[in-house]
Amino acid sequence: MSVRQETIDITPDKSLMPKLASAGYSFVQAVSELVDNSIDARIEGQRLLVKIVLGRDHLQVLDDGVGMTRREAAACLKLAHSEKQGKLGEFGLGLKTACLSLGRRFKIWTTTTEVAESYLLEFDQDRWSDPASEWTKYPLTIIEKHTPQSHGTTVKVDRLKVKLLGRTTNLRETLATRFAPFILSGEIQIEVNRKACRPSEPVLTDEGKTLFSFDVDGRTIHGWYGLLKEGSQRGLYGFNTFRRGRLITAFTKIGFDEHPTMARIVGEIHMDNIPVTHNKREWIVESPEYTSVEQRLRVELADLVRRARAKASEDNVTKSVREKTQLWLDKISEAMHQPELRLYGKPLTPITVATDDRSVNPGDPVKILDVEQRNPGESHGTNEPTGSERERSPLKSKEQEVHVIEVRGRKFKFTHEYRPLGTNAEWKDYRLDPDLGLEIFTNTDFPAFLVTNDRSYYAAYHVAESIAEVLVAASKEPASNIGPLKQVILRRAASLMSQL
Repeated sequence: MSVRQETIDITPDKSLMPKLASAGYSFVQAVSELVDNSIDARIEGQRLLVKIVLGRDHLQVLDDGVGMTRREAAACLKLAHSEKQGKLGEFGLGLKTACLSLGRRFKIWTTTTEVAESYLLEFDQDRWSDPASEWTKYPLTIIEKHTPQSHGTTVKVDRLKVKLLGRTTNLRETLATRFAPFILSGEIQIEVNRKACRPSEPVLTDEGKTLFSFDVDGRTIHGWYGLLKEGSQRGLYGFNTFRRGRLITAFTKIGFDEHPTMARIVGEIHMDNIPVTHNKREWIVESPEYTSVEQRLRVELADLVRRARAKASEDNVTKSVREKTQLWLDKISEAMHQPELRLYGKPLTPITVATDDRSVNPGDPVKILDVEQRNPGESHGTNEPTGSERERSPLKSKEQEVHVIEVRGRKFKFTHEYRPLGTNAEWKDYRLDPDLGLEIFTNTDFPAFLVTNDRSYYAAYHVAESIAEVLVAASKEPASNIGPLKQVILRRAASLMSQL
């Protein structure tokens, strides 16, 4: 068998350069890539100035960084070429991709203090399609420098593919957020059309910021977290995540589950050695490094999540809601004195289920339980909590206006509280205690609570349902009687409410 080997040419096709324009950069992301390169070129110990100019028909990014040598300038258009280690522009694609996303032509001027010349490179997408253009014979223009000590780099993009009108303010605000750590530390100043980018600080609750730092697999993760004074139901909460001082994602829900009750959580997370995609627009969330950080953050943020849920309860349960809820409790208490409901309270009295449904077939009375022979501390909750759920049982309720029900000859007061019981818990819970009475809790973490327009009736429904469950259980009736009894309680209470 004959085997031979030959070499082939795998030089990229010339169309690759223009195709970079289809990388999917937004306008702000493209400009940010150019700012990344400027930051990488800052001179140690000196503040870097980056000026961005949005003109009528062009865009410029100018910096007073160290600039590029002749060798570096000659290599700056090479795809994927980068000698940067541990810096923002480590992939060697950002400059070309960003410029071609913005326009069909770009120019680069650069110089250093060590030389008396500057270097000019120009890429024209239309001329590049000319067969005479070659990868290996690309022009580099060398210009005598008039100002010996000048240094830095200017990138100008024209023949624009994007509209610049009306983008100035948004660009300034977004860059302020993206590069906030550098700006706040005084390392760099970024200007857009002569106005400085100034990061804004979130308005937090009195607890302020909590700093944190921990190691995951030898990688240090650090930042801060807190609670917004006013939560955002538009999704504008979560963490701004940074890598080497540059924003990767904004309002990221990492370390907690996205939920309306979490709408106050905010902070910054710096993950310098966690992998990102080549365009630096997102983390590689499937990577083991990112997964480990996310798991560790859940432990770190446990108390913050608890406080956020408590704040959400305060936000959603206003004074007006509480007052109307008390009215419902008043009327439910009155309703329990109606003849068809009082039967449930009498000891050792044979009864049939109370109902508004005329189709119910009357049958033999159901044998009831003598309440004196029961353990009065037994409770009939929606689910018996286990493990960590038991630890999250609601605290004892505060004293409220006394409302009383009679359960087989024994009187119990009943109370209601709005409490965050957990997003995975039932929508209500209750317990019957010989001393505290019947305590009923509406779960303010439950999704339905967050979208209902009538939270007081929502709570009244839970109160009626809990009372029905207790009475039916005490009478040893079938659970199917709970629904009809609940409807009778609500119907009678609503009738009394309508008389107000």
